[in-house]
Amino acid sequence: MTKKTDEAVPQDQAGPEKLIAGNGGKGKKVRPVGAGKRGPLSGEGGAPVKKFTKQQIEGLESLAMVGATFWEMAHFLDITENTLRERIADTPEIAHAIANGKFEIQTSLRRKQLQIAMDDTHGAQPTMLIWAGKVMLGQSERVAVKIESEEDAAAVIKRLVPDFDLSAFARTD
Repeated sequence: MTKKTDEAVPQDQAGPEKLIAGNGGKGKKVRPVGAGKRGPLSGEGGAPVKKFTKQQIEGLESLAMVGATFWEMAHFLDITENTLRERIADTPEIAHAIANGKFEIQTSLRRKQLQIAMDDTHGAQPTMLIWAGKVMLGQSERVAVKIESEEDAAAVIKRLVPDFDLSAFARTD
């Protein structure tokens, strides 16, 4: 078991990393908890960070424009999904390209749906008008039932839940 001790940290060390004792006197640099990026410290080994070309970033935007998943984008770049997510978090250009692509597909799809909704000759026009009303205007299909008596209430409950036993709720006055 490795113990963190004050003696293992050199007094002249200025960086956020610390040396921990217990590995044969060599000391291993680690980041303090909550210090940010994961993985080895620079110069400590690990896989090199893969830089993406302008063409690869444009390719990501194109893939996002057609609704590609992160798995598909990662496959295009020959990296894992986790690595892609890390690059999105670390690289504003990649995050921006994917966001632009998603924006394009969403606005294009909405534009096409509205065109269909407004086209009197299109067979799906009534459905699309209902969709547009619900999504853009906050409309919904509400059913209002006016109940004026206990008999009306019993009839509504029987219709909605045929197996429900109302006898337990009957008045005994």
